Amino acid sequence: MKITNTAATIGLEIAQSGGAVALKLDQNANENAIYIDSESSSSSVIYIGTPAATTGHIINIAAADSLTTGSAITVDSGGTALASTATGGLVEILHTGDSDSNVNNLLYIVNDDAGSTGTVGLTIKQDSTGAALVLNAAVGDRKAAPTLAFGDGDTGFFEESDDELHLAQAGGKKVMFYSGFVAGMVSGGSWGLQHVTPSATVPTLTPAYNDANCGIGHASADTLNLITGGASRMVID
Repeated sequence: MKITNTAATIGLEIAQSGGAVALKLDQNANENAIYIDSESSSSSVIYIGTPAATTGHIINIAAADSLTTGSAITVDSGGTALASTATGGLVEILHTGDSDSNVNNLLYIVNDDAGSTGTVGLTIKQDSTGAALVLNAAVGDRKAAPTLAFGDGDTGFFEESDDELHLAQAGGKKVMFYSGFVAGMVSGGSWGLQHVTPSATVPTLTPAYNDANCGIGHASADTLNLITGGASRMVID
């Protein structure tokens, strides 16, 4: 059976008001159940317009338990003109509503069987020189909810300001990575590792990161210099 419509009208419309499936395809052969040949360039090939679903799923692939080397969804693009820009992607998940403090995951991956030890939650394979993963969260003091978080969500890494990486643990700031030094937060103060060439008067290890001329330096092989006020006070060799 073939439907040919050359007019700018709907080719086939099914109006279903009863509580039953509107369209059912029963494919009993080893062939595609639905094949779409679209010449559309700017309109969506498949469009679901403003669905009224609330607790149901807009698209539901249920019990794909027969899969072996196949996949539930495959997206392939070999086009050389792909230009999604930095704010788009080949696959996009967009949430634009103000959901306030509602707990949501825009992408949720669960390996829900402890015995599936060979199953990886997420694999990214990058064959080019571009970044394999970019986390673009707002910079700021995010120690309570780091950009890259582990476990219960309050331990991980975040960028407090541009090019300034911090490590948080249990919601507290522990280590700070700056362009010129690394600093650690401890009770009552902080230590520092300076990114400088050590000498008899320039320390690289400082007990207090903001006291840059007090610490341990290195003037020559097999020697250590104890430095205070930018002067060598003791040499250990």
